[in-house]
Amino acid sequence: ASFIDPRLLETLETLREFTGPIRINDWHRGGQYRCSGLRGPGCEVGSNYSSHRFGTTADVKTALPPEDVAAIVFAHPERFPHVIRVENPAHTPTWTHIECGVRYDGVPIRMFNP
Repeated sequence: ASFIDPRLLETLETLREFTGPIRINDWHRGGQYRCSGLRGPGCEVGSNYSSHRFGTTADVKTALPPEDVAAIVFAHPERFPHVIRVENPAHTPTWTHIECGVRYDGVPIRMFNP
């Protein structure tokens, strides 16, 4: 966990209070997700400067649909002080892309398109 930004870990713990269990990578259990969290040098998914490479982003899978997960984050910005961007769930039908960083006072969480 030393390569994962502590702000992301805090965010995921808070999100889990709303959604229940969270899955990010599951390849170690025979699943299909290997690069949904930290993307190391051997990962060929995404760009070289993706926030995944810096340990500040996760593609989160929960029992809730992505639009509901995004709605939770936007409805409770005070509970997610480190979230700076959420990818538009219309483009991520099976996961919620959550990016953490420094969010200055008064700056809202942004939704973005790929």
